[in-house]
Amino acid sequence: MVQNEIPRETVRQALTVAHQRQWRVLWNVAPVVPMEVGWLGRDDIVAVNESEASRLTGKDVVDVESARLAAQRLMEFGPGMVLVTLGALGSVAVSREWGTMVIPAREVIPVDTTAAGDTFLGVFAADWDGVSSPEPSLQVATAAAALCVTRSGAQNSIPQRQEVITFLTSSV
Repeated sequence: MVQNEIPRETVRQALTVAHQRQWRVLWNVAPVVPMEVGWLGRDDIVAVNESEASRLTGKDVVDVESARLAAQRLMEFGPGMVLVTLGALGSVAVSREWGTMVIPAREVIPVDTTAAGDTFLGVFAADWDGVSSPEPSLQVATAAAALCVTRSGAQNSIPQRQEVITFLTSSV
């Protein structure tokens, strides 16, 4: 997993090394910098929130449909999957292998959204096996992010796995 809070050349080198080792990359394109064709492989994943998707595509991303269209546009950069998080609207994933997946958000009363995106991506990366459909892992990640925003702070707002499981089973 890489993100853009490190130098761009470091991101590029990390992608190169990962591909040489045949590792899948999850690239959180935040803060936003222009993406380049050829940096990503077909097993890689790009993750953006709605404002980042808007900046990268030049189109307003304000709902599930505009997120789906933005994800499809970002697929042109070569990844196998694009994740667009939409806060209270949930998330949209577009995948070459599994098609489009829309994951609705869990209803909560938000307190602080500081670590929501990092929680979502960390839980998704830890939960998905990379072989079966990513949809169940996206649901787990969505639940974890929902729990996260009900608390103040960053690291201390990230829920434990058992909390997420309990939340998933109690809010169905």
